[in-house]
Amino acid sequence: MPHKITRAKTRKFVGIEVSAFWKWAEQNKKLLNFSKIPTNTLLPEPDWVRIQRKYDYYNRPKYEKKQWTEEEDARLWYMFYEEGRTQQEIGQLIGRSRYGVQRRLNRLRKKKLTT
Repeated sequence: MPHKITRAKTRKFVGIEVSAFWKWAEQNKKLLNFSKIPTNTLLPEPDWVRIQRKYDYYNRPKYEKKQWTEEEDARLWYMFYEEGRTQQEIGQLIGRSRYGVQRRLNRLRKKKLTT
């Protein structure tokens, strides 16, 4: 994607042209979750974005915002540390994303260190 790098003292900014972004986004719809992009963030918004945003919202993962139970925590801990499974494998087995498993393991480690 074409971009322009601007430097300001100690920081570097990468700028893109909005129309170029929307062209790229239309070709790569599967890489973005438009339901997480607030309306009118990048103006002008093409008409297809509203439709895609609605589609992404209704087809989001079914386990989004699902609370972890103590049984899942124990199973997660056992599979990772005793069985030596990867975060990806565990996620597939318990119906969570790899990143969800990673975040939960980090929280469990912190919890065990403070107790």
